[in-house]
Amino acid sequence: MIINLYDNNERLAYNPNTMKNAGVGGTQTTIINVAKELAKRGHDVTVYIKCNFPDIYDGVKYYQYYDYKPLSEDILIGFESLPRTYSAEKVFNWSTRIAVE
Repeated sequence: MIINLYDNNERLAYNPNTMKNAGVGGTQTTIINVAKELAKRGHDVTVYIKCNFPDIYDGVKYYQYYDYKPLSEDILIGFESLPRTYSAEKVFNWSTRIAVE
């Protein structure tokens, strides 16, 4: 399957090496780990984030979130955001925030 993960949060520029060397937040850790595990299972995985060094890490392609273009992906997973246009067969919005009253 072709699976794209998308997060347009601009607060932190990162890649998997940032997680190993300096640390990142929970959402970023989730994105990196989910992408890596999906790629291990043979899926074609691309991550669109605020990536400070776009490249291929652990079999996953990392690009800037603003470089996303609608493709014929099977699944698009947005992390609290989705691109304006997409053509995925299935779309999920993964929220990591907890509502507190």
